[in-house]
Amino acid sequence: MIMLKAYLLRNLPEKLCYRLNRCVRSVSVKHKKCDQTFRSYSTRPIAPAWNVLFFGTDDFSAESLTALCNEMKLLRVVGHLEVVTSTKSRKPNPVQRIAQQENLTVHPWPLESVPPGFHIGLVASFGHLIPKKIIEMFPLGVLNVHASLLPRWRGAAPIVYAVLNGDTKTGVSIMQIMPHRFDVGPVLKQMACPIGPHETAADVQTRLARLGAEALLEVVRHLPHSLDDALPQLEDGVTYECWSLG
Repeated sequence: MIMLKAYLLRNLPEKLCYRLNRCVRSVSVKHKKCDQTFRSYSTRPIAPAWNVLFFGTDDFSAESLTALCNEMKLLRVVGHLEVVTSTKSRKPNPVQRIAQQENLTVHPWPLESVPPGFHIGLVASFGHLIPKKIIEMFPLGVLNVHASLLPRWRGAAPIVYAVLNGDTKTGVSIMQIMPHRFDVGPVLKQMACPIGPHETAADVQTRLARLGAEALLEVVRHLPHSLDDALPQLEDGVTYECWSLG
């Protein structure tokens, strides 16, 4: 069994190697196409340290980026972290400011290709459709922090429309980004919270940014099992950004 596993790890695609290592124990092998060494597992698997490329722009994004930075400093499941962002002015956006403070490499958008060595892309309030060729360069794909309980409020401003339509509950969804369309991918995790009768969109955004960062870390800490447990969105309950006028 050990010899079989060692052979498979050296010859299987990298993404399958992550999953194989969590199913079979008692061997340590380094995959030929990546820098990730897989350690022997006892009864409880040890999570790898993932190399993360983060996509974001604003204050909502900054909350998730800060959480990932803290995870990397604590030497947990984030081994390396870099940033992709876009800006419309010479003034640094919130994500750029954090990247400068933490000495993170920043890549400007649009991105022609993914630098080598990254396992996964993580997105929060990025505002750009990521091309299929970029998504496919990540062995574990690309995940997004979406500020609604999908499939409700697909689109770029879910918090605003939840408040405008008088919703009493909202939340965050960690979902897989799929090519060509926004907010249609399988959901890995959701966390809900109420909307108070007098809360503004800004109030809700502050809370959801923190909740989104918490949910994102939970997913990353349990990769790749989180991907295995992802569920497709139901077509019942799909809403897009619009509001009633009474």
